[in-house]
Amino acid sequence: MISNTKSPFKSSDRALRFLLVDASKTVRAMLRVALHEYSPAIEIVESIDGPAGLQELRLHTFDAVFLEIALPSIHGLEVLSRLRKSWPDVPVIMCTGNKDSKVVIMAQG
Repeated sequence: MISNTKSPFKSSDRALRFLLVDASKTVRAMLRVALHEYSPAIEIVESIDGPAGLQELRLHTFDAVFLEIALPSIHGLEVLSRLRKSWPDVPVIMCTGNKDSKVVIMAQG
């Protein structure tokens, strides 16, 4: 269960909006359940790959992005690089099932 006692996000007049970028429908579903447990009012937009995720960022404002490292078509680290250039203030949570510590270190910048 996610504690909702203290939110790290700024208050606003609109619901929080999160972007989930992961090729796995199962992972996106698990994240959706966890986020809605935190707050049923959270708006969630899902993308299955990097280009779709970047397009959503161009179209909408997000409070945070959950980004898989191993994405089809564009690697998650490349998506992160592009995201940082255009939307430097959007928090990004990198996700991976990869156990290679070098990948995790590269994601940290």
